[in-house]
Amino acid sequence: MKKNKFTPENEIFFEEVVFDSFSSKKKLDSLELPLSRKVFVFIKIIIIIVGIFTFSRIFYLGIVKNNFYSVRSSANVGKELYLPGNRGVIYDRYGKLLAENRPSLSVSIKTKDFLQNSENDKKILAEILEEPISKIEDLILNQDIESSTNLVLARNVDSEKIIKLKTLNLIGVEIIDDYERYYIDGNLFAHVIGYTGAYKNNEIIGKTGIEAYYD
Repeated sequence: MKKNKFTPENEIFFEEVVFDSFSSKKKLDSLELPLSRKVFVFIKIIIIIVGIFTFSRIFYLGIVKNNFYSVRSSANVGKELYLPGNRGVIYDRYGKLLAENRPSLSVSIKTKDFLQNSENDKKILAEILEEPISKIEDLILNQDIESSTNLVLARNVDSEKIIKLKTLNLIGVEIIDDYERYYIDGNLFAHVIGYTGAYKNNEIIGKTGIEAYYD
């Protein structure tokens, strides 16, 4: 038996067999043509453009705007909290105590959580603290939330009011340990010692005299 010698010209590809079979059944006059070289050139250009745009964006964000996004990421990861300490006691030059701190309780709120309470609950809170609801709303409206998310609503609250507040279990309302400024000689040296008062976020600062000077 004579064997046919295999040459590249008589090689049969699977794709051609399938295509020819499909064409013969459907009686289609089809011609398979290779893709134009222009198509590959066009695809290469698209890939190059996308690559340039991608690396340019990475360079812009990673190098040019590096400092800006570093600060933003640090702000998202950590948060600075302001924790005020007790005010220092004041003595005269002979060591006599003139002003000190005495422990007390204050009512503080986490503003975001507190706003979830109903209007009726807010009114009950205002009634217990014996403060108009408009004053509490003004404190919340003028709060500097960048420095602190907590807001002290009332200081030196007596134990009876504290008990009533605890039974309500209002959202975002906390009872915190605080202090009350006490002057040994009352108003006798008020013109020298001065006094304290509320500032932004209802924080206590020195207003006049030694209290303001050594604030």
